[in-house]
Amino acid sequence: MLMPFLPFLIAMAGLTALLSLDSAPVQALGTGETLLLLLALPLLGALLSQVAGLKSRGHLPSPARLSIRRIAHLGVWLALASSLPVQPGLVALLGGWVGTAELSLVLLLFNFWLSDSLAVGLPLLGRGTTWAVVRGAVTAALRLPVPVVALMALGMIVPLLGATLVDRLREPWLAVPVSLGLFVVLSAVALPVLVRVGWGLRPLKAGAVRSAIEAELAANGVRVAAILSWPDRLFGMATAGVIGVLPPFRYLLFSEVLGRALTLEEVRSITAHEAAHVRQRHMVYYLSTIMGGLLLVQGGALALWYGGLAMGAMLPPWSLALLELAGILLFL
Repeated sequence: MLMPFLPFLIAMAGLTALLSLDSAPVQALGTGETLLLLLALPLLGALLSQVAGLKSRGHLPSPARLSIRRIAHLGVWLALASSLPVQPGLVALLGGWVGTAELSLVLLLFNFWLSDSLAVGLPLLGRGTTWAVVRGAVTAALRLPVPVVALMALGMIVPLLGATLVDRLREPWLAVPVSLGLFVVLSAVALPVLVRVGWGLRPLKAGAVRSAIEAELAANGVRVAAILSWPDRLFGMATAGVIGVLPPFRYLLFSEVLGRALTLEEVRSITAHEAAHVRQRHMVYYLSTIMGGLLLVQGGALALWYGGLAMGAMLPPWSLALLELAGILLFL
């Protein structure tokens, strides 16, 4: 389930590592040049990945499919983003605001998001497909990562809010727990909403299938804010799932294709399975596992950093970023 979002995790870790390399200062571009390069970067990255002959098979590539072509595009885009003076130009453009470096990384992450979506649609050109098909493929690729990209951007911005609160409280030791608490609360509330809005989910159509789902949820004593259609086209699969820790922001997702293929007894069986996730508090455990895993990875990197300082050696920032990336991949 997390694999479709792996390129974005690698992109953020790669940006952090590559942009922290010790190199000669680069003269920032002007506002016009920065904006032009920022607009050209996603198209250039997508085009170069096609010139290399790394084209997807099939006329309708799923945005959830992690193909060799998309992995190669990730490498091409990271190479361009780290070699072209886009980030220095963004820093100069944003001025002396607090969190300028973090915000520039968020903007570059959005840039990769657009480039990755174009890389999905470009192979369809010249195959006799209509513009509507190409546009549909690009739109699907844009929609799929919305929740993850938004949470990653939130993860970059929340520490700034936490630092502001800590400054007012004049208690530096509260920086980490306050930032983490804010991120967990905001994620628990925002993630289900981001999934619903970003994926364009609609309520499951009224009928026998929906009635069976509602009856099974009531029998299990499980409350959900809405019963939504699973995005079959985005993931290329028919399944069901439940998202959201808090009842007002909890949704049951059920594929309409699955509903038409199963008997009502089987529909209730699947719904009982999803209801059990809620009753057994699996949603809380899942969120805790992800947060704990990320904290463990970051804590390990910080331990290496301070351990190196204690031994009189300063590890380069890019090495810590690569170690964090390796830890995230191992965790997944």
